[in-house]
Amino acid sequence: MAQQIQQEVYEEITNEISIPMAGPAPVAPSSSASAARLLVSPVVFINCAAEKDEGEYSVEMRTPSNNVYFRNFTLSLFGVGEEGSTCQIPTSQLENQPRIYYHSTWVWAVVGDSLTLPCRAQGRNLVHTWYVDNIYVGNTNSNYQVLPNGDLIIRTVGMQPPTNVTCQVSTSDGTGPMDTVTTPIRIRSP
Repeated sequence: MAQQIQQEVYEEITNEISIPMAGPAPVAPSSSASAARLLVSPVVFINCAAEKDEGEYSVEMRTPSNNVYFRNFTLSLFGVGEEGSTCQIPTSQLENQPRIYYHSTWVWAVVGDSLTLPCRAQGRNLVHTWYVDNIYVGNTNSNYQVLPNGDLIIRTVGMQPPTNVTCQVSTSDGTGPMDTVTTPIRIRSP
């Protein structure tokens, strides 16, 4: 578990997939903002964000060994006036909601190569379900593997590759909302 957290923190800090041997340790994020609205894990969610929340933010993460990491970001809202999906959820239930925070908006694939599609989510007791061109794929098809972190590996991209791959994240008890992302796949020449 610690290695998985360490891997996810490293990916969030560097936007790289592999982790060096001496990478950052797991973090215990803290924030001076309202705990009811600002969740850090190591992704920042501002629930029911409004125009008043736009601006520059800085998050400090301190490890148990007192290493400090900073993340600075700017929040700009688009579609202001539309109520977000978290606005109607009681604050006590927000951290349990499945939310996908890291995925590809589209990918290039090469026929014959393998492909890894990320689907990292936050929440409790999560279940990742993958669909390739609207057909369920689990670990029963030898060409597909769902990793413990929720990512999907396509071992070999075929001559007739999928056009869309969908990741759906829900809670293991099946109650409450789901979060879903669809990733279009485009073929390029090797």
